[in-house]
Amino acid sequence: MEAAAKHLTPVTLELGGKSPSIVMPDADIKLAAKRITFGKFTNAGQTCIAPDYLLVHESIKEELLREMTACIRDFYGEHPETHPHFGKNVSQRHFDRLTQFLSNGTIVTGGQRNEQELKIAPTILDHITWEDPVMQEEIFGPILPVMTFDSLHEAVHMIKARPKPLALYLFTTNKETESYILDNLSFGGGCINDTLMHVAPPLPAIRRRRRKRHGAISREGKLLYFYA
Repeated sequence: MEAAAKHLTPVTLELGGKSPSIVMPDADIKLAAKRITFGKFTNAGQTCIAPDYLLVHESIKEELLREMTACIRDFYGEHPETHPHFGKNVSQRHFDRLTQFLSNGTIVTGGQRNEQELKIAPTILDHITWEDPVMQEEIFGPILPVMTFDSLHEAVHMIKARPKPLALYLFTTNKETESYILDNLSFGGGCINDTLMHVAPPLPAIRRRRRKRHGAISREGKLLYFYA
């Protein structure tokens, strides 16, 4: 940024954040499980717009976690930490950092590690609190903490009490719920009943500091790098 500033050159930063996946009681549970599993564990969770934590209605938590556990097995087999199609973590330092999160809460599924290949199996953590280390920073790895809520208003309050998320994913079949979320929460980009697919904005982003934008780059966003 210092080098660019000398020449008044625009700077675009690809950053991250703690992005929630909200699952309402009226959601299609099987669809939500499949798409959240895909969105979270693609590239071993090392995607800036990956769901960072699951915010699910208390009444459907157990069913959703069962479905997600089945999806993980279908995608990556019984031992994902040795599966050739499941990604490794970027470095030993990052692997060690993620390993520390495994002591938070209760492991629903996963937790196995393959240090030689820097792999951690897709892991779901239950009985997490907002004060746990795993909820204090972006995870950027194959670990999904689970939080619950009793009402839509409570879910919105939980999210608004924390820094604005880079992305937000909502699973519901209720149009009024969609409108309420869009009217009451601010986030960089997102979608309804899916994850990762930010097809509309050139750079789904929120400006948090001067010259910094949080977001992932689409085709239109790439045009930011071309000057005649």
